[in-house]
Amino acid sequence: MGYFIFIKKVNPIPVIGGINPKAYGLECEYAGSCNNLVAINCKAEVDGPFYYVDVKTGEIVEYCGGSCMGDSDIYCQNCPPKEWNCK
Repeated sequence: MGYFIFIKKVNPIPVIGGINPKAYGLECEYAGSCNNLVAINCKAEVDGPFYYVDVKTGEIVEYCGGSCMGDSDIYCQNCPPKEWNCK
């Protein structure tokens, strides 16, 4: 009698600078980094949010993308934020 072993390949969730993109949404992915910010794309190409997150605190510094389609008096003012100045 033979035995079969099935191995499921698991893709690890990348943690960039201590930031887990999946903590901001299941479809969110790392999009880049600059200075102390990490960019997280949560399907902005189909009107989802695009976040700029502080690496040290995990706090969202600025919302961009589809999340700016509604009224926002705090965010969606500087996309990208002024700290995002890398070339």
